[in-house]
Amino acid sequence: MVLDILISSLINARFGKHPTLWLISPWITDVKFNFKGRSTLSSLFIKSKRSIRLTEILQTYLNYGAELNIICRPPHELFDFNKIRLLLFLCQFSQPPSEFREYTKYTLLGDILAHKATIDFLYSITRASTQCKPNIGYLEKLHSKIIYNGNHAIFGSSNITHGGIYYNCELNTIISERILLDKISCICNELWKNSTTIKDYASQDNFRKLMHFLEAAQNIDPLIKELYNKIKWIHRQQIQNQIS
Repeated sequence: MVLDILISSLINARFGKHPTLWLISPWITDVKFNFKGRSTLSSLFIKSKRSIRLTEILQTYLNYGAELNIICRPPHELFDFNKIRLLLFLCQFSQPPSEFREYTKYTLLGDILAHKATIDFLYSITRASTQCKPNIGYLEKLHSKIIYNGNHAIFGSSNITHGGIYYNCELNTIISERILLDKISCICNELWKNSTTIKDYASQDNFRKLMHFLEAAQNIDPLIKELYNKIKWIHRQQIQNQIS
């Protein structure tokens, strides 16, 4: 059903109907959807597909001039300061001190990079969109999960991730009644009002602290360097988008 809502948004955008599409989830990743049996919709994309990624759908949607609002958790809630600091500390030793023997570089890297896929998604959709850029808001302690396009909404326990949509045992509700959709619209706008734009977030201490630690750790592993550069790029592009 998630794919159905996204495709209906795409069709409306193609024909000049541009209600805002909302994606709200603590974690969002580039979900791969099965597109088999939907050949009649292949004209929406450059070539026929058996599967399609979320970023491809959203890129096409944005290129029709439609508006996309994304709310997720801020980077400092995705990546643990203390574990980055511990990684930096342990990399000073050829053998870790006895009190830290339970930690290894690889277990710490796994913990630190557990939510890197959310940054990968934000980077991909920001970089891929040529006509319009998505609006990205960060909201601390976000737990809501909503996909809403003005005509339909799905909300419940599923994060917008491959596990949340395909594998985990989740419970979600789909609605199309106008009176309920109006309430969902109010909730989305209230969440946006309470969120922080990337421009404002870039001046916060939590962001500066995270980037300080990532910059210091970027030579420890290529994935940390990639993460650091992607966060920096996303913020630069979003700030330029907000100014323009």
